[in-house]
Amino acid sequence: MSIITRRAAIRLLAQPARPAAVNVTVLSTMLSGRFTGEWGFAAMVEIDGKRILFDTGNRPETVLNNLREMKMDLAGVPSVILTHHHRDHTGGLVT
Repeated sequence: MSIITRRAAIRLLAQPARPAAVNVTVLSTMLSGRFTGEWGFAAMVEIDGKRILFDTGNRPETVLNNLREMKMDLAGVPSVILTHHHRDHTGGLVT
């Protein structure tokens, strides 16, 4: 059994947890090359194996095409974060 003083507990709780692994994959941006480019932004962020889609780009076909090319998919992505309501960040949202 551990005994932790109140002061020590507050210090422990105040320290943010640091993820073991973070990976960011850009799915849509105005820069093209090997993948389809567009005026928009979307990225898949993986934090300790949990996947989050940040923004959806301008058109759904851009993100879906780039996902196929990268051999990735959106299956198992429980969260989508839209940074702001501009079409180049939300236009790829498919309902």
